Amino acid sequence: MIKCDFYDYDYKQWRQYEIDLKMNIFPCCFFYLHKYENENLKKNIEDTTIDNINNSLKTNKLENILKEFKKVLNEDVWNSNKCPALCKETCER
Repeated sequence: MIKCDFYDYDYKQWRQYEIDLKMNIFPCCFFYLHKYENENLKKNIEDTTIDNINNSLKTNKLENILKEFKKVLNEDVWNSNKCPALCKETCER
């Protein structure tokens, strides 16, 4: 079972976000670090959950980004066989 500490289960939304220096927003620090590690350290957990989301605040509106995050990262997904590998690796309890 996944218990995401960055997600507010009562309000069905994220409690906080991570924003990098390029103005890309991430749903939590684990997705931010995953991107950084993959680019710079070549440490790899195969997870492409948010790769197809335009998460740049330079080219996309915050509300659009958050809607896309909600589609792929939510309680139903976390408790299914579609649970992202990164969530399983870092937040499974």
